[in-house]
Amino acid sequence: MGLTLGAGAIDALELDRAEDRVISELTSVYIGNIPDLGVRSSLEAVSVVRRVTHSTLAALVPSKAPEDTFARLSELPFVDSARDGLIVHDAVREAISTSLKSVNPVRYRELRQKAWNQLIGELERVSESDLWRFTADMLYLTENPVVREAFFPSDYQPLSVEPAKARDIDAIFDIARVLEGPESAALYRAWWEASPSFFKVTRDGNGEAIGFYIGIPSDKAPQELVNADSVVAQIFRHLRDNPLPTSQSAMIFRKWLGREKGEAPSLVQAASWLDIKRTYVEMRRSLRRVYTSAWDVGHYEQILPVLGFRFLPETAILDNRPQKSAVLDFGPRLVHGWMAGIVGAELGVRPERILDQRARELLVGNERKTLTILEFDVMRYLSEREGQVASRESLLEDVWGITYDGASNVVDAVIRSLRKKLGPLSASIETVRGVGYRFHRP
Repeated sequence: MGLTLGAGAIDALELDRAEDRVISELTSVYIGNIPDLGVRSSLEAVSVVRRVTHSTLAALVPSKAPEDTFARLSELPFVDSARDGLIVHDAVREAISTSLKSVNPVRYRELRQKAWNQLIGELERVSESDLWRFTADMLYLTENPVVREAFFPSDYQPLSVEPAKARDIDAIFDIARVLEGPESAALYRAWWEASPSFFKVTRDGNGEAIGFYIGIPSDKAPQELVNADSVVAQIFRHLRDNPLPTSQSAMIFRKWLGREKGEAPSLVQAASWLDIKRTYVEMRRSLRRVYTSAWDVGHYEQILPVLGFRFLPETAILDNRPQKSAVLDFGPRLVHGWMAGIVGAELGVRPERILDQRARELLVGNERKTLTILEFDVMRYLSEREGQVASRESLLEDVWGITYDGASNVVDAVIRSLRKKLGPLSASIETVRGVGYRFHRP
Protein backbone atom coordinates (compact mmCIF):
# COMPACT_ATOMS: atom_id res chain seq x y z
CA MET A 1 0.00 0.00 0.00
CA GLY A 2 2.79 2.42 0.99
CA LEU A 3 4.73 1.60 -2.18
CA THR A 4 1.58 2.21 -4.27
CA LEU A 5 0.98 5.59 -2.66
CA GLY A 6 4.61 6.49 -3.05
CA ALA A 7 4.59 5.56 -6.70
CA GLY A 8 1.43 7.61 -7.20
CA ALA A 9 3.03 10.63 -5.57
CA ILE A 10 6.13 10.26 -7.75
CA ASP A 11 3.95 9.95 -10.86
CA ALA A 12 2.03 13.11 -9.90
CA LEU A 13 5.30 14.95 -9.26
CA GLU A 14 6.67 13.84 -12.62
CA LEU A 15 3.47 15.02 -14.32
CA ASP A 16 3.79 18.42 -12.64
CA ARG A 17 7.42 18.67 -13.71
CA ALA A 18 6.54 17.66 -17.26
CA GLU A 19 3.77 20.26 -17.35
CA ASP A 20 6.19 22.93 -16.08
CA ARG A 21 8.69 21.98 -18.79
CA VAL A 22 6.02 22.17 -21.50
CA ILE A 23 4.87 25.60 -20.30
CA SER A 24 8.45 26.83 -20.14
CA GLU A 25 9.17 25.58 -23.65
CA LEU A 26 5.94 27.05 -25.03
CA THR A 27 6.72 30.40 -23.46
CA SER A 28 10.21 30.45 -24.94
CA VAL A 29 8.76 29.58 -28.36
CA TYR A 30 6.19 32.35 -28.20
CA ILE A 31 8.28 35.19 -26.81
CA GLY A 32 11.89 33.98 -26.95
CA ASN A 33 12.31 34.95 -30.60
CA ILE A 34 10.90 38.47 -30.23
CA PRO A 35 14.00 40.68 -30.56
CA ASP A 36 12.45 43.81 -29.00
CA LEU A 37 12.75 43.45 -25.22
CA GLY A 38 10.09 46.13 -24.72
CA VAL A 39 7.54 44.16 -26.76
CA ARG A 40 8.44 40.98 -24.89
CA SER A 41 7.92 42.70 -21.54
CA SER A 42 4.63 44.22 -22.72
CA LEU A 43 3.37 40.86 -23.99
CA GLU A 44 4.14 39.34 -20.62
CA ALA A 45 2.23 42.16 -18.88
CA VAL A 46 -0.92 41.82 -21.01
CA SER A 47 -1.03 38.04 -20.58
CA VAL A 48 -3.02 38.59 -17.36
CA VAL A 49 -6.00 40.27 -19.08
CA ARG A 50 -8.74 39.04 -21.42
CA ARG A 51 -8.23 41.75 -24.06
CA VAL A 52 -5.77 44.57 -24.63
CA THR A 53 -6.80 48.22 -24.97
CA HIS A 54 -4.88 51.48 -24.88
CA SER A 55 -6.07 52.12 -21.33
CA THR A 56 -5.00 48.71 -20.04
CA LEU A 57 -1.60 49.18 -21.67
CA ALA A 58 -1.24 52.57 -19.99
CA ALA A 59 -1.97 50.92 -16.63
CA LEU A 60 0.13 47.77 -17.10
CA VAL A 61 3.08 49.30 -19.01
CA PRO A 62 3.12 52.94 -17.84
CA SER A 63 6.70 53.56 -19.00
CA LYS A 64 5.80 53.24 -22.70
CA ALA A 65 3.45 55.13 -25.01
CA PRO A 66 0.32 52.93 -25.22
CA GLU A 67 -0.30 53.73 -28.90
CA ASP A 68 3.18 52.53 -29.90
CA THR A 69 2.99 49.39 -27.76
CA PHE A 70 -0.48 48.61 -29.09
CA ALA A 71 0.77 48.87 -32.68
CA ARG A 72 3.79 46.65 -32.03
CA LEU A 73 1.75 43.98 -30.26
CA SER A 74 -0.78 43.95 -33.09
CA GLU A 75 1.99 42.90 -35.52
CA LEU A 76 2.70 39.66 -33.65
CA PRO A 77 1.45 36.53 -35.48
CA PHE A 78 -0.47 35.22 -32.46
CA VAL A 79 -2.29 38.50 -31.68
CA ASP A 80 -5.59 39.31 -33.38
CA SER A 81 -7.00 42.82 -33.83
CA ALA A 82 -10.67 43.09 -32.89
CA ARG A 83 -13.06 46.04 -32.78
CA ASP A 84 -12.70 46.28 -29.02
CA GLY A 85 -8.97 45.68 -28.67
CA LEU A 86 -6.26 43.09 -29.19
CA ILE A 87 -6.77 39.42 -28.35
CA VAL A 88 -3.74 37.24 -27.60
CA HIS A 89 -4.41 33.66 -28.70
CA ASP A 90 -5.58 31.55 -25.75
CA ALA A 91 -2.70 29.05 -25.84
CA VAL A 92 -0.10 31.81 -25.95
CA ARG A 93 -1.74 33.88 -23.23
CA GLU A 94 -2.13 30.89 -20.91
CA ALA A 95 1.46 29.73 -21.42
CA ILE A 96 2.94 33.18 -20.77
CA SER A 97 0.74 34.02 -17.77
CA THR A 98 1.32 30.61 -16.18
CA SER A 99 5.07 30.98 -16.62
CA LEU A 100 4.97 34.51 -15.17
CA LYS A 101 2.99 33.32 -12.16
CA SER A 102 5.52 30.57 -11.53
CA VAL A 103 8.69 32.62 -12.07
CA ASN A 104 7.61 36.00 -10.69
CA PRO A 105 4.40 35.69 -8.61
CA VAL A 106 4.78 39.18 -7.14
CA ARG A 107 4.81 40.85 -10.58
CA TYR A 108 1.97 38.60 -11.70
CA ARG A 109 -0.19 39.71 -8.77
CA GLU A 110 0.73 43.38 -9.17
CA LEU A 111 -0.24 43.32 -12.85
CA ARG A 112 -3.65 41.85 -12.06
CA GLN A 113 -4.17 44.48 -9.34
CA LYS A 114 -3.33 47.26 -11.80
CA ALA A 115 -5.74 45.82 -14.36
CA TRP A 116 -8.50 45.62 -11.74
CA ASN A 117 -7.97 49.20 -10.61
CA GLN A 118 -8.05 50.40 -14.22
CA LEU A 119 -11.34 48.61 -14.89
CA ILE A 120 -12.90 50.02 -11.73
CA GLY A 121 -11.79 53.49 -12.80
CA GLU A 122 -13.48 53.06 -16.19
CA LEU A 123 -16.75 51.82 -14.74
CA GLU A 124 -18.68 55.10 -14.92
CA ARG A 125 -17.43 55.95 -18.41
CA VAL A 126 -18.15 52.67 -20.19
CA SER A 127 -20.99 52.76 -22.74
CA GLU A 128 -24.03 50.54 -22.33
CA SER A 129 -23.12 48.59 -25.48
CA ASP A 130 -19.69 47.72 -24.02
CA LEU A 131 -20.92 46.57 -20.60
CA TRP A 132 -20.78 42.88 -21.45
CA ARG A 133 -17.12 43.18 -22.50
CA PHE A 134 -16.34 45.19 -19.39
CA THR A 135 -18.04 42.59 -17.18
CA ALA A 136 -16.14 39.75 -18.85
CA ASP A 137 -12.86 41.65 -18.39
CA MET A 138 -13.49 42.01 -14.65
CA LEU A 139 -14.56 38.41 -14.10
CA TYR A 140 -11.59 37.13 -16.13
CA LEU A 141 -9.24 38.45 -13.45
CA THR A 142 -10.46 35.93 -10.89
CA GLU A 143 -8.53 32.68 -10.52
CA ASN A 144 -11.11 31.00 -8.31
CA PRO A 145 -11.59 27.72 -10.23
CA VAL A 146 -15.32 27.56 -9.49
CA VAL A 147 -15.97 31.11 -10.72
CA ARG A 148 -13.59 30.82 -13.67
CA GLU A 149 -15.14 27.58 -14.97
CA ALA A 150 -18.66 28.96 -14.48
CA PHE A 151 -18.00 31.92 -16.80
CA PHE A 152 -14.99 30.86 -18.88
CA PRO A 153 -15.19 27.07 -19.43
CA SER A 154 -11.98 25.45 -20.61
CA ASP A 155 -13.68 24.63 -23.92
CA TYR A 156 -15.40 28.01 -24.15
CA GLN A 157 -16.40 29.27 -27.58
CA PRO A 158 -18.36 32.53 -27.91
CA LEU A 159 -22.13 32.28 -28.27
CA SER A 160 -24.33 35.31 -28.68
CA VAL A 161 -27.06 36.26 -26.21
CA GLU A 162 -29.77 38.70 -27.24
CA PRO A 163 -33.40 39.64 -26.55
CA ALA A 164 -35.78 36.94 -27.77
CA LYS A 165 -37.77 37.58 -30.93
CA ALA A 166 -41.22 36.32 -31.94
CA ARG A 167 -39.61 33.69 -34.19
CA ASP A 168 -37.92 32.16 -31.10
CA ILE A 169 -41.19 31.25 -29.35
CA ASP A 170 -41.40 27.68 -30.65
CA ALA A 171 -37.75 26.90 -29.86
CA ILE A 172 -38.06 28.29 -26.32
CA PHE A 173 -41.15 26.31 -25.41
CA ASP A 174 -39.97 23.13 -27.12
CA ILE A 175 -36.82 23.25 -24.95
CA ALA A 176 -38.90 23.88 -21.81
CA ARG A 177 -41.47 21.16 -22.57
CA VAL A 178 -38.88 18.48 -23.37
CA LEU A 179 -36.53 19.24 -20.49
CA GLU A 180 -38.97 20.22 -17.72
CA GLY A 181 -42.54 19.36 -18.62
CA PRO A 182 -45.88 20.84 -19.65
CA GLU A 183 -46.58 22.67 -16.37
CA SER A 184 -43.33 24.64 -16.51
CA ALA A 185 -43.68 25.29 -20.25
CA ALA A 186 -47.18 26.68 -19.72
CA LEU A 187 -45.90 29.02 -17.00
CA TYR A 188 -43.09 30.27 -19.21
CA ARG A 189 -45.58 30.91 -22.01
CA ALA A 190 -47.67 32.98 -19.57
CA TRP A 191 -44.59 35.01 -18.66
CA TRP A 192 -43.90 35.49 -22.38
CA GLU A 193 -47.42 36.75 -22.95
CA ALA A 194 -47.02 39.16 -20.02
CA SER A 195 -43.76 40.57 -21.45
CA PRO A 196 -41.45 39.08 -24.12
CA SER A 197 -38.78 41.49 -22.84
CA PHE A 198 -38.24 39.11 -19.89
CA PHE A 199 -36.68 36.54 -22.27
CA LYS A 200 -33.15 36.32 -23.67
CA VAL A 201 -31.99 33.61 -26.11
CA THR A 202 -28.55 32.12 -26.72
CA ARG A 203 -27.73 31.61 -30.39
CA ASP A 204 -25.16 29.41 -32.06
CA GLY A 205 -23.03 30.41 -35.03
CA ASN A 206 -25.95 29.83 -37.38
CA GLY A 207 -28.24 32.15 -35.45
CA GLU A 208 -30.35 29.28 -34.10
CA ALA A 209 -31.82 29.62 -30.58
CA ILE A 210 -30.20 26.82 -28.54
CA GLY A 211 -31.05 28.11 -25.07
CA PHE A 212 -32.79 30.85 -23.14
CA TYR A 213 -33.16 32.50 -19.76
CA ILE A 214 -35.93 34.51 -18.12
CA GLY A 215 -35.13 37.70 -16.16
CA ILE A 216 -38.03 39.40 -14.37
CA PRO A 217 -37.70 42.78 -12.59
CA SER A 218 -39.57 42.34 -9.32
CA ASP A 219 -41.45 45.62 -9.78
CA LYS A 220 -42.75 44.56 -13.22
CA ALA A 221 -44.09 41.11 -12.36
CA PRO A 222 -47.91 40.92 -12.78
CA GLN A 223 -49.51 39.87 -9.51
CA GLU A 224 -51.67 37.19 -11.13
CA LEU A 225 -48.54 35.48 -12.49
CA VAL A 226 -46.75 35.81 -9.16
CA ASN A 227 -49.67 33.94 -7.58
CA ALA A 228 -49.77 31.31 -10.34
CA ASP A 229 -46.03 30.55 -10.34
CA SER A 230 -45.17 28.81 -7.05
CA VAL A 231 -41.45 29.51 -7.51
CA VAL A 232 -41.94 33.24 -7.97
CA ALA A 233 -44.56 33.27 -5.18
CA GLN A 234 -42.02 32.01 -2.64
CA ILE A 235 -39.50 34.62 -3.84
CA PHE A 236 -42.06 37.36 -3.29
CA ARG A 237 -42.72 36.02 0.21
CA HIS A 238 -39.02 36.44 0.90
CA LEU A 239 -39.17 40.00 -0.48
CA ARG A 240 -42.18 40.71 1.72
CA ASP A 241 -40.42 39.41 4.83
CA ASN A 242 -37.13 41.11 3.90
CA PRO A 243 -38.17 44.40 2.22
CA LEU A 244 -35.76 46.45 0.13
CA PRO A 245 -35.10 50.18 0.55
CA THR A 246 -37.34 52.19 -1.76
CA SER A 247 -34.39 53.25 -3.95
CA GLN A 248 -33.24 49.67 -4.55
CA SER A 249 -34.52 46.84 -6.74
CA ALA A 250 -34.45 43.08 -7.25
CA MET A 251 -34.20 40.83 -10.33
CA ILE A 252 -35.63 37.32 -10.56
CA PHE A 253 -33.76 35.05 -12.95
CA ARG A 254 -36.54 32.52 -13.13
CA LYS A 255 -34.89 29.92 -15.37
CA TRP A 256 -32.01 29.21 -17.73
CA LEU A 257 -32.03 26.19 -20.04
CA GLY A 258 -29.83 24.89 -22.84
CA ARG A 259 -31.20 22.54 -25.47
CA GLU A 260 -28.47 19.93 -24.95
CA LYS A 261 -27.74 20.03 -21.22
CA GLY A 262 -30.68 21.81 -19.62
CA GLU A 263 -29.63 23.58 -16.41
CA ALA A 264 -26.28 21.78 -16.25
CA PRO A 265 -22.98 23.62 -16.79
CA SER A 266 -22.46 24.16 -20.52
CA LEU A 267 -21.49 26.77 -23.09
CA VAL A 268 -25.11 27.97 -23.12
CA GLN A 269 -25.17 28.33 -19.34
CA ALA A 270 -21.83 30.18 -19.34
CA ALA A 271 -23.02 32.60 -22.03
CA SER A 272 -26.28 33.20 -20.14
CA TRP A 273 -24.53 33.78 -16.82
CA LEU A 274 -22.11 36.24 -18.37
CA ASP A 275 -25.02 38.16 -19.89
CA ILE A 276 -26.75 38.14 -16.50
CA LYS A 277 -23.63 39.69 -14.95
CA ARG A 278 -23.79 42.38 -17.63
CA THR A 279 -27.31 43.09 -16.40
CA TYR A 280 -25.89 43.45 -12.89
CA VAL A 281 -23.52 46.13 -14.14
CA GLU A 282 -26.28 47.89 -16.11
CA MET A 283 -28.37 48.11 -12.93
CA ARG A 284 -25.41 48.79 -10.65
CA ARG A 285 -26.87 51.97 -9.14
CA SER A 286 -30.05 50.33 -7.85
CA LEU A 287 -29.80 46.51 -7.97
CA ARG A 288 -29.60 45.16 -4.43
CA ARG A 289 -30.82 41.58 -4.70
CA VAL A 290 -30.95 38.73 -7.25
CA TYR A 291 -33.04 35.58 -7.06
CA THR A 292 -32.71 32.42 -9.13
CA SER A 293 -34.15 28.90 -9.12
CA ALA A 294 -33.23 25.43 -10.35
CA TRP A 295 -34.63 21.95 -9.98
CA ASP A 296 -31.22 20.20 -10.11
CA VAL A 297 -29.26 22.21 -7.55
CA GLY A 298 -26.57 19.52 -7.34
CA HIS A 299 -24.78 21.15 -10.27
CA TYR A 300 -24.49 24.44 -8.39
CA GLU A 301 -24.11 23.58 -4.71
CA GLN A 302 -20.45 24.61 -4.91
CA ILE A 303 -20.78 27.51 -7.37
CA LEU A 304 -23.67 29.50 -5.90
CA PRO A 305 -22.26 29.90 -2.34
CA VAL A 306 -18.93 31.10 -3.79
CA LEU A 307 -20.83 33.78 -5.72
CA GLY A 308 -22.65 34.80 -2.52
CA PHE A 309 -26.01 33.03 -2.99
CA ARG A 310 -27.88 31.27 -0.20
CA PHE A 311 -30.79 28.91 -0.66
CA LEU A 312 -34.28 29.84 0.52
CA PRO A 313 -35.83 27.37 2.99
CA GLU A 314 -38.97 26.69 0.92
CA THR A 315 -39.20 24.22 -1.96
CA ALA A 316 -41.74 24.52 -4.79
CA ILE A 317 -43.00 21.57 -6.86
CA LEU A 318 -43.50 21.84 -10.63
CA ASP A 319 -43.88 18.92 -13.04
CA ASN A 320 -43.45 16.63 -10.00
CA ARG A 321 -39.94 17.99 -9.38
CA PRO A 322 -38.71 20.10 -6.46
CA GLN A 323 -37.56 23.59 -7.39
CA LYS A 324 -35.05 25.30 -5.09
CA SER A 325 -34.60 29.06 -5.09
CA ALA A 326 -31.57 31.06 -3.96
CA VAL A 327 -30.94 34.73 -3.21
CA LEU A 328 -27.85 36.91 -3.63
CA ASP A 329 -27.96 40.12 -1.61
CA PHE A 330 -25.21 42.45 -2.81
CA GLY A 331 -25.21 44.39 0.44
CA PRO A 332 -25.26 48.15 1.04
CA ARG A 333 -22.50 48.76 -1.53
CA LEU A 334 -24.62 47.07 -4.19
CA VAL A 335 -22.97 45.52 -7.26
CA HIS A 336 -19.69 47.39 -6.73
CA GLY A 337 -19.31 45.76 -3.33
CA TRP A 338 -20.17 42.30 -4.64
CA MET A 339 -17.66 42.45 -7.51
CA ALA A 340 -14.99 43.79 -5.16
CA GLY A 341 -15.68 40.82 -2.89
CA ILE A 342 -15.43 38.26 -5.71
CA VAL A 343 -12.38 39.62 -7.53
CA GLY A 344 -10.88 42.41 -5.43
CA ALA A 345 -10.50 40.29 -2.30
CA GLU A 346 -8.71 37.58 -4.30
CA LEU A 347 -6.30 40.18 -5.65
CA GLY A 348 -5.73 41.73 -2.23
CA VAL A 349 -7.19 45.05 -3.40
CA ARG A 350 -8.71 46.86 -0.44
CA PRO A 351 -11.55 49.40 -0.75
CA GLU A 352 -10.09 52.85 -1.15
CA ARG A 353 -9.64 54.94 2.00
CA ILE A 354 -11.27 58.29 1.41
CA LEU A 355 -10.79 60.17 4.70
CA ASP A 356 -7.52 60.82 6.51
CA GLN A 357 -8.82 61.54 10.00
CA ARG A 358 -5.46 62.60 11.43
CA ALA A 359 -4.79 65.12 8.68
CA ARG A 360 -8.52 65.99 8.43
CA GLU A 361 -8.30 65.71 4.63
CA LEU A 362 -10.07 63.90 1.80
CA LEU A 363 -8.02 61.48 -0.30
CA VAL A 364 -9.08 61.73 -3.94
CA GLY A 365 -6.74 59.80 -6.22
CA ASN A 366 -3.29 61.31 -5.66
CA GLU A 367 -4.72 64.56 -4.31
CA ARG A 368 -5.53 65.73 -0.80
CA LYS A 369 -8.44 68.11 -0.21
CA THR A 370 -8.51 70.21 2.96
CA LEU A 371 -11.82 70.15 4.85
CA THR A 372 -13.56 72.73 6.99
CA ILE A 373 -14.52 71.69 10.52
CA LEU A 374 -18.13 71.00 9.52
CA GLU A 375 -17.14 69.16 6.33
CA PHE A 376 -14.78 66.92 8.27
CA ASP A 377 -17.34 66.18 10.99
CA VAL A 378 -20.06 65.32 8.47
CA MET A 379 -17.71 63.13 6.42
CA ARG A 380 -16.50 61.29 9.50
CA TYR A 381 -20.09 60.80 10.69
CA LEU A 382 -21.13 59.30 7.35
CA SER A 383 -18.03 57.12 6.92
CA GLU A 384 -18.39 55.66 10.42
CA ARG A 385 -21.90 54.57 9.42
CA GLU A 386 -20.95 53.19 6.00
CA GLY A 387 -23.94 51.66 4.23
CA GLN A 388 -26.42 53.12 6.74
CA VAL A 389 -28.78 56.01 6.11
CA ALA A 390 -27.97 59.12 8.14
CA SER A 391 -31.05 61.32 8.37
CA ARG A 392 -30.84 65.09 8.23
CA GLU A 393 -32.27 65.15 11.75
CA SER A 394 -29.46 62.97 13.12
CA LEU A 395 -26.80 65.01 11.31
CA LEU A 396 -28.13 68.27 12.72
CA GLU A 397 -28.41 66.86 16.23
CA ASP A 398 -25.13 64.88 16.32
CA VAL A 399 -22.87 67.14 14.23
CA TRP A 400 -24.34 70.63 14.64
CA GLY A 401 -25.74 69.97 18.11
CA ILE A 402 -29.08 71.59 17.31
CA THR A 403 -32.65 70.27 17.22
CA TYR A 404 -34.12 69.64 13.79
CA ASP A 405 -36.82 72.21 13.02
CA GLY A 406 -37.57 71.31 9.40
CA ALA A 407 -34.86 73.50 7.89
CA SER A 408 -32.03 71.25 6.69
CA ASN A 409 -30.44 73.60 4.15
CA VAL A 410 -27.21 73.74 6.14
CA VAL A 411 -26.79 69.96 5.86
CA ASP A 412 -27.45 69.98 2.10
CA ALA A 413 -24.98 72.83 1.61
CA VAL A 414 -22.18 70.92 3.36
CA ILE A 415 -22.97 67.77 1.35
CA ARG A 416 -22.78 69.76 -1.90
CA SER A 417 -19.41 71.14 -0.84
CA LEU A 418 -18.11 67.66 0.05
CA ARG A 419 -19.23 66.23 -3.28
CA LYS A 420 -17.49 69.03 -5.13
CA LYS A 421 -14.25 68.24 -3.31
CA LEU A 422 -14.72 64.50 -3.89
CA GLY A 423 -14.88 65.10 -7.66
CA PRO A 424 -14.89 61.70 -9.43
CA LEU A 425 -15.75 60.01 -6.10
CA SER A 426 -18.77 62.20 -5.43
CA ALA A 427 -21.18 59.27 -5.95
CA SER A 428 -19.84 57.72 -2.73
CA ILE A 429 -22.30 60.02 -0.90
CA GLU A 430 -25.73 58.84 -1.97
CA THR A 431 -28.92 60.85 -1.49
CA VAL A 432 -31.74 58.82 0.06
CA ARG A 433 -34.73 60.80 -1.10
CA GLY A 434 -36.82 62.28 1.68
CA VAL A 435 -34.55 60.90 4.42
CA GLY A 436 -30.91 61.90 4.25
CA TYR A 437 -27.60 60.51 3.01
CA ARG A 438 -25.66 57.25 2.84
CA PHE A 439 -21.92 56.72 2.34
CA HIS A 440 -20.39 53.91 0.25
CA ARG A 441 -16.64 53.51 0.16
CA PRO A 442 -15.37 53.80 -3.45
